[in-house]
Amino acid sequence: MLRKLRARLTLLCAALCGLVVVGISAAALYATQTQYLDTCAQQNLRLATQLAARVAAEQSISRTVLSQAEQSENAVVALWDSGQPLRWGGGPQRQALVDAAVEEAGRNGIELGQNGTASTASFLLEAQNAHWRCSAVRLPTDTGSVAVLVIQPRGPEFAHLARLWGLFCLIGLAGLAAVSLLGWVFAGLAIRPVQAAQTQQAQFIAAASHELRGPLAVIRADSEAARLRPEQTDDFLQGIDREAARMGRLVDELLLLARMDAGGWQIQAAALEPETLVIETADRFLAQAARRGMRLEILLPDQPLPCVQGDEQRLEQVLGIFVENALSYAPPGTCVTLQAARCGDWVELCCIDQGPGVPPALRRHIFERFYRADSSRTDKQHFGLGLSVAAELAAAHGGSALVRAAQGGGACFVLRLPVRKG
Repeated sequence: MLRKLRARLTLLCAALCGLVVVGISAAALYATQTQYLDTCAQQNLRLATQLAARVAAEQSISRTVLSQAEQSENAVVALWDSGQPLRWGGGPQRQALVDAAVEEAGRNGIELGQNGTASTASFLLEAQNAHWRCSAVRLPTDTGSVAVLVIQPRGPEFAHLARLWGLFCLIGLAGLAAVSLLGWVFAGLAIRPVQAAQTQQAQFIAAASHELRGPLAVIRADSEAARLRPEQTDDFLQGIDREAARMGRLVDELLLLARMDAGGWQIQAAALEPETLVIETADRFLAQAARRGMRLEILLPDQPLPCVQGDEQRLEQVLGIFVENALSYAPPGTCVTLQAARCGDWVELCCIDQGPGVPPALRRHIFERFYRADSSRTDKQHFGLGLSVAAELAAAHGGSALVRAAQGGGACFVLRLPVRKG
């Protein structure tokens, strides 16, 4: 699917950029071709003008000069003196070509067989199954006028234009190939986030299925055992209830993450005092900490902290996830500390434990979904989703969740929130 998408993006890019390349190449080719043809016309007219000026000035010109001009310029030259043609060589085909050019010159406003004022004409001629470029120039003299007609074949022009077209076609094809290659590369870069999202989604579904399989297996086993041993039904029902509650927590966390991924979840923001968040969270977990033989302490600054903007229930949920994590991983007899402090434009709510801590190499992964720092743990109360939920909730409040080493060992989980403005 992604390969097809990449191919389509590449084709779209190649098509759009190809139109641009073709347009630019066509415009450049037209300008180059027009300039070249104008240059050919100017050179043809310049040759006729130079010969006419020389004849008018000297009142004569040798056959050798005319022959050299024809050979060097690959041209046919014809002369008129006061309307009378000066025949100096050539056969019937040459004369037929000159006659056709004279007739065309007349249609372009210059009668070479008549006396007249100074005039010039440049035109194209198709005769004798070939294409010709012609220029006619008439200049006045003391005794009348002199006229010169220069006829050049357009074969060299067409050959040059063919090479020019071929060059621009090669440039266009090379540009299109380069654009297609770049399109393929950029399309790959563009779909990389989609590919990563698909991979993450597949991993998420696989991990969620694996986590759901455990409680479902226990529920099925307990229900089968209750049927076989009715006298212990109450015990088995308690096990089913525990696993159902465990599955319910997992489903709630999955639904919360799904809503946040879909963008359909909104926070109920209000101005909150960080000290209140810390105190209320500590009150919720005092009994649980005591049952585990641990202490739960609060550390607040002497000066009141600035308010933060957020959803009280969700922020307490984040702190609760941190505390539950600390109570689960820190050994009995240790202390878990909830601390609040200001750090520039941020308020940091910290949960500090005296457990094994989180190695630096694992800190970047600790907030990934279904990730456990200790893969050997079999604690059924944790699915590897809590810290992911905490990170998502923190980000939804414009803050972040992070972990660092605590002084004296252990881990320090931090909820970082921006100070409320206004």
